[in-house]
Amino acid sequence: MNIKENLNKFPRLTDNARLRKEKNFVLLIDNIYGIHNEISSYQAVIVTMLNGCFTLNKIIDIFASIYKISYYKATEKIKNLIDIVLEMNLLTFEAKSLPVNLFYNPESFIFLSKEEPELNKYKSPIRIEYMLTDFCNFKCNYCYMDAKSNAKDDFHFMDFNLFSKISKEANDLEVKGAFISGGEPLLVKDFPERVGLLMDHDIFPYISTNGLLLNKPLIKYLKSIDLNFIQVSLDTVDTVIFNNITRTKNNLKKVIKNIETLIENNFNVRIKAVITKKNYLDIKNLIDFCVKVGIKDLEIAPSSLSVSGRKSLSSLSLSKSETDFISNSINEIKTRNNVNKININFGNPLTKWSECKPERICGGAITSLVFFPNGDVGICDMIKDKNFIIGNSNKNSLIELWNSEKINLFRKIPQHLLNSECKDCKYIDYCRTGCFNFSKTYYDDYFAPDPNCPIKNYTCN
Repeated sequence: MNIKENLNKFPRLTDNARLRKEKNFVLLIDNIYGIHNEISSYQAVIVTMLNGCFTLNKIIDIFASIYKISYYKATEKIKNLIDIVLEMNLLTFEAKSLPVNLFYNPESFIFLSKEEPELNKYKSPIRIEYMLTDFCNFKCNYCYMDAKSNAKDDFHFMDFNLFSKISKEANDLEVKGAFISGGEPLLVKDFPERVGLLMDHDIFPYISTNGLLLNKPLIKYLKSIDLNFIQVSLDTVDTVIFNNITRTKNNLKKVIKNIETLIENNFNVRIKAVITKKNYLDIKNLIDFCVKVGIKDLEIAPSSLSVSGRKSLSSLSLSKSETDFISNSINEIKTRNNVNKININFGNPLTKWSECKPERICGGAITSLVFFPNGDVGICDMIKDKNFIIGNSNKNSLIELWNSEKINLFRKIPQHLLNSECKDCKYIDYCRTGCFNFSKTYYDDYFAPDPNCPIKNYTCN
């Protein structure tokens, strides 16, 4: 960021930026995507001034005065912080004053407790997931949900009173985001009221839907409560492939029409495409469609095996050559000028971790919790094993669940549960063996080294 070029502009946080004070630091959160950064007390003070009311030059003057440092020193610190905020896409520079919708008091971030952090580093989840139902109007052949039957009575729907209870507790604990999933969440009859309740609590509802049940009245309502982001699953734009994947007929045109209606109403639509052997050859057509209708964000996710899902998933998983085909196709398409308008995120499982620097690929028990339709609370929506259920929200409060002894087992894995490959690894307290679901699926052991681990020479079956 060039300081001189922006001195007379007004730095303004985007509407999805949030601050949350912890014991020793402050969380800067993108409450749409759940991305967060830990920043210091003084950096949080700077963030509170990025409110669209002051020029950058004025902010430097104020900061220098508060901390009694030189203008040069204040400029250096502010630049470092702004670089972080820009990288998170949470800041714009305006030509004139444009106040934000949410103001923070800088004084509340000047003095923080010096207590040592506990095993649960964060005072509460940053984000929670509501699995409103395990019922779906599609029967996608790759889905990790149990393939019980098509009868609605065989599935669960989260009670509204329970949803309301969890939401109130989440609001009290400053939870900033909620992933709304299923099954298909729009099948829940009081879905609009639930989303409105979350917005009232300043908990951003990240809705993930297959798009079939979207309609103009619902879209109008979402706009009326200032919700303008939604994720729609779309794996292909080929009718035959779509019918084969979803095991339905005559629905692709409806989904595409609903996506176009969202775009026409100025929604920020994220498309999520799960890629298997059945649809990977259609990836170029899918990207072209997204560019044509004005999609800004496309996530391409290779199908993953799941211990709670259908047994035929292994026949759908991509080979290395098929994965390479997708990567090469994306790179080829990115050479076109118009593709610069869309962000394409390919979650290639073979390059998820960089060598000798494993990433925390799971926030379960660290930054997030999952609430299942029956009230059970877990750390992963793909794992329903009773050993991974830490309690039930009908009986336990959110703070009780977050501070329970059982959840701590997943924050620092006990030595006796670890495979010998992981016991002596210096990264174990960070990666926690990686993805429990992958390990169980590949090795029949939740705590075996993740199949994608670059450090241990552990071969996948």
